[in-house]
Amino acid sequence: MENYYKIMSDILTTEYQIRAAVYILETLEAAYSEETQQEVKSLAAVLKGYLKAVESDINAIIHYIDTLTAEGK
Repeated sequence: MENYYKIMSDILTTEYQIRAAVYILETLEAAYSEETQQEVKSLAAVLKGYLKAVESDINAIIHYIDTLTAEGK
C-alpha cells in the first residue's frame, strides 16, 4: 500500500507542476506585445525546459507503476 501512496504523491506533484506551467502560459499570453517579444521568447524557453522536466517526472511515475504491476504488488 505504501507504494501506491508514493504514486499518488508523485502524481499530485506532477499536477502542481502542470498548473504552474499553465500559469506561465497565461502570463505569456497576457504579456505578449511587440515590445515584450524578447521577454516572451525567454519565458517560452524556460517553459519548454520546465515541461521537459514534467515529462521526465511523468515517465518515471509510469515506469514505477509498470514495475509494481510486473512484480504483482
